[in-house]
Amino acid sequence: MNYFFSQLLFIVGFCFCLSISAETRSPVEIVVLGIAQDAGYPQLNCYKPHCVAGWKDVSKRRLATSWGELPNRNMSEVPHPFVKESMQLFSSLPRQDKQKVIFIHFNHTNPLLTVGSKSQKVVKTAGFRVASEGMHIGL
Repeated sequence: MNYFFSQLLFIVGFCFCLSISAETRSPVEIVVLGIAQDAGYPQLNCYKPHCVAGWKDVSKRRLATSWGELPNRNMSEVPHPFVKESMQLFSSLPRQDKQKVIFIHFNHTNPLLTVGSKSQKVVKTAGFRVASEGMHIGL
């Protein structure tokens, strides 16, 4: 994977994408294919309560984000803050700038995977956004 493409995916992962209205939609955009980390949701061979809903109801399943990493990179040095920490860090931003922060790449136990969950409402009420499969983000 070339350096430019890896950096572009990195930016999406940390969610600083400009959101452009439909009237001025950029000809360059990213389409979110998945929002769950690793193998998606539910995880294979996981039958704990947090995954059972995904096994029972196909509409609750989520695809993996599927992005690559740069070779020879120590993953322990890559910052990966929790959503709550990121929201605190960006809490002083004006609301229009908060709307540019789109959270993505959720663990299969994260309630942010569930559309309409209390966790999603907390994020949205704070002025931020949660990615969804098929979402188009203009650059």
